Amino acid sequence: MINRRILLSFITGISCTAIAAYGQVPTWTTVLPPVGLAATETAEINILSSAASYAGDAFVTTCQASVTFYGTDGSALGAATTFTVGNTRQIFSAELPYALTGAKAPRTVVSAQIALTPNPSVSSVLAPPMPVCAVAFSFDTYDTATGVTHVFVPGQAAQGATDVATVGVVRRPQPPLRGSIPKQ
Repeated sequence: MINRRILLSFITGISCTAIAAYGQVPTWTTVLPPVGLAATETAEINILSSAASYAGDAFVTTCQASVTFYGTDGSALGAATTFTVGNTRQIFSAELPYALTGAKAPRTVVSAQIALTPNPSVSSVLAPPMPVCAVAFSFDTYDTATGVTHVFVPGQAAQGATDVATVGVVRRPQPPLRGSIPKQ
């Protein structure tokens, strides 16, 4: 009888912890590879919600996307560009002209990262599994005067119910605080 009470208390504790952890919304970061940027070029990240391509897309929540560009020394180049990505085909862009890199040479190297944070939502477990925040993105450089693209790096990222597939390096969120169970 005592063993059943201990087991019941243990199961109840795990369930309560799982319920408390369910409300946590982690940020997933995709680190993009470095690209060369000449004095006549602009680097650009384009993000498109790909959530509409999933079955049951009416249940997809919006998410906050943040794009940050980095210089050769690893420091952020300017403030991050943020926007809300929904389940429409709207394209969001963040640009970094060469002049904002602070480089003195006629060419420098920059990298970027995309951070995705889903907005809290309530969804049914009966819906087909789909990522909370799914985007397609491209990282490109183009000639500022002519618009001709010089570098093009495509990718996809998804945060939530499915695995992440991307061309960049994905940094998973830090482990949750002790005593909580991460949402998978």
